[in-house]
Amino acid sequence: MKQLFTIIFCSLIAIGAQAKEVKGLNFPEELKVGTTTLKLNGIGIRTAMSILSVYVGGLYVATPSTDPKVIVEATTPKRIDMRFLMSVGMDKLKEAWNEGFFKNADKGYVYREDLNKFFGLLRGMKSKDRIQLTFLADKLEVQINEEPVQTVAGADFTKTMLKLYIMNLSDTGLKNGLLGLKKN
Repeated sequence: MKQLFTIIFCSLIAIGAQAKEVKGLNFPEELKVGTTTLKLNGIGIRTAMSILSVYVGGLYVATPSTDPKVIVEATTPKRIDMRFLMSVGMDKLKEAWNEGFFKNADKGYVYREDLNKFFGLLRGMKSKDRIQLTFLADKLEVQINEEPVQTVAGADFTKTMLKLYIMNLSDTGLKNGLLGLKKN
């Protein structure tokens, strides 16, 4: 009986340590950013016109929370891992990020130079492309596929970019998924 309990217990631990799968994409339960272990807070699907699945995104944080303010104000690193399911042109990406910035930037924050630098790091995305955004206290690290990591400096820019995904977002399915409020 003791052995059976041990086998079941170990099996449950192994199941919990596995990656979560959404739309055939695996998101690990944990990952490291520097020396910080981040946990998968939630997974959401970005949709267009309410029917097209554009990308699947996973939000990683040091301490999971369903409260976007707690996540934004945390001083620990955070990461959003976006995996594209369809091609999206650069014009559409710029349009979505511009709209998000207008909705989430604090009054008086002038971000055009930061946002333009961010856009300069990007290109149109194809199906199976991946963007990882790592939010640090004073900069945003951007990695596309396996290319070298690029940075955009600025605490205000970084905070606004994170808010774009979990605060005032028109795609509530993505927002609620990233916050762990919706299971995919």
